[in-house]
Parts: sequence; C-alpha cells; structure tokens
Amino acid sequence: MNKYLILFNRYRSYYRNLLVFSIISVSIGVLILLFITGGKNKIKETYESELAGRITSKVEYKGALWVRLNQERHIYVLDNSANYDLKERKLKYFLELEDSIYKPANSDSLYIYRKGKCYLFMLGNLTFNRDH
Repeated sequence: MNKYLILFNRYRSYYRNLLVFSIISVSIGVLILLFITGGKNKIKETYESELAGRITSKVEYKGALWVRLNQERHIYVLDNSANYDLKERKLKYFLELEDSIYKPANSDSLYIYRKGKCYLFMLGNLTFNRDH
C-alpha cells in the first residue's frame, strides 16, 4: 500500500491537472448541449416555418447554423448556404448577431436585413450567384 501512496504523491500535480481539465471539458460540453437541445428549447424545422426576427444567438453545429430569434426558446436550423455576390459567401460567416431575418413559410429564401440593406440566401444552395 505504501508503494501506491508514494506513486500518487509523486504524480499528484499531474492527476490534479487531469481532473481539472476533465471537469472543465465536461462542463463546456454540457453547456453546449444545453444551449442546443436543453431546457425547454424547441428545435423547429426551418422550411415549413416562417421566420421573422432579430438574431440573438447562433451556433454552427453539424454543418448547419442553429439560431435563436428575439430571445425565444425556439431554435431554428438553417441549412448551409452561400451567396457568391458577397465577400463573406457562406451564411455561417455572413450572418451576425442583431441581424434581422425573414423567411416565408414553405420557402428556401432567407432575407437578411442589415444597416438598411437586404441580402438574399437560398437555404441549402451552396452555388447561388456562382455563375456571375
């Protein structure tokens, strides 16, 4: 028994650091999971839904952009999209917090309003305006 105690004392800081790292990693994972699916959040299908509001949070997850509008509990999944008329072509890089968005129900057109301008993305289309 004394042999194990000597080994533990020798590597005490290593085990302490490993424990702290593990606790922090698990905590971050739980927070991300709670943001995406936890609590009373409801994930809504985007195509059938009409979206209108201001982006209050966004997370990229599994190749899609998950957004929350107006501090609601609902989370909407926006398919990966691109618009080649813009400098930031991909939706995940272009969309910013506090942008206003509108998407009619049963449509793949997403209108983004920022500083008096309107930008169009076609959800699920990575080649929109590519031929220009």
